[in-house]
Amino acid sequence: MEITMGIRIVIVFRYLLLLLSVVVLSACVIKSDKPISKADSDMYDTALNGTWYWKTSSETGFLHIGVESQGLYRILMVETNIDGKIDLEEYMAHISTIGANKYLNVLIDHKETDKGYLFVKYQVTKDGLELFIPDSSALEDAVESGKLKGTYSNNKRSTPRLVDSSERIAKFIGENDKKLYPEGKVLFRAKLEK
Repeated sequence: MEITMGIRIVIVFRYLLLLLSVVVLSACVIKSDKPISKADSDMYDTALNGTWYWKTSSETGFLHIGVESQGLYRILMVETNIDGKIDLEEYMAHISTIGANKYLNVLIDHKETDKGYLFVKYQVTKDGLELFIPDSSALEDAVESGKLKGTYSNNKRSTPRLVDSSERIAKFIGENDKKLYPEGKVLFRAKLEK
């Protein structure tokens, strides 16, 4: 059965961000026209570099993260499902900080007309790479209440797209971090034997 691109993006990010319960097949990823901040050539986190993995009963996945160019990371995700099918996704990202928190501005550009950023909070700990995907309902509420500017492609039943400024987005995330990112999941660093 062929999966539509919109559903595919949700599936990809569900596993990319470790099966967070807020992202299921019917959920939608809210993208933004603008990143939290512009890419900064001095903003590197060498702890991100490397290969990270997850494993569930139905699939195994690897997330390869490395430096692409000044201030940009390339993220390659390889998934192998239970049927042996392999999926490969590639993303570009850069880091933004708000207070003590770090975020990846992940550029989703599967279709030229649907490019946008997903803001993924992260932290590297002794246990691994902990990733947090924003709660879509919290972002939808922010658009509905006018706290963030957003547009709808067809009608209010569609997923909003953030069209606000980077400054307002950063301020909103800083003030609402706990509500936007309630739970993270950990990917483990792949270690090669010597």
